[in-house]
Amino acid sequence: MRLYKSKVPRIADEIVNDLVTEGMIEIDEESEDSDVKAGIEAILMEYIRMDQRLSEQTKDHLAQRAYDHREFRKIKQTLADRKNFGIGDDMLDYLTNQIISWFMVTPHVAEVFSEDHELRRRMVQIFRRHLDIDVTLDREVRARLKNLEEGTLQWEIEYDRVLRELKRKRGIA
Repeated sequence: MRLYKSKVPRIADEIVNDLVTEGMIEIDEESEDSDVKAGIEAILMEYIRMDQRLSEQTKDHLAQRAYDHREFRKIKQTLADRKNFGIGDDMLDYLTNQIISWFMVTPHVAEVFSEDHELRRRMVQIFRRHLDIDVTLDREVRARLKNLEEGTLQWEIEYDRVLRELKRKRGIA
């Protein structure tokens, strides 16, 4: 799963609308939905920024120590663990914890009526709906490349090209 900048406003909008509609949170009288959405968007954009920064640090780490690039995920996970930053399978827990913590301190949310686990479950459903696009894209790209042998240089090049093309068509590049 990967969080794309283009998906952030839609995800924030859906989280606020669902939680308010279901009576899980109440927005302060002096605030608007857009204030809460802006706060959630800020959390998600900061996550993207931190993830990119962590990727750059991982690349630097690999270059300095002359590691094989196949170690990228393992090293990135180690660096993320040191910073208490959730990536991979931990991404959704990290993001939902950040949002729930923000609900508790922001003046824009008057009241939180649901338990943390209920809020988390609802938000994870929303995130999954928007973030599972990577799996869908991967399947579609692989279906288009049936005629090439996976693992070859030509397959890698074509995979990247077709993936970029599909992302551009869907507005997530």
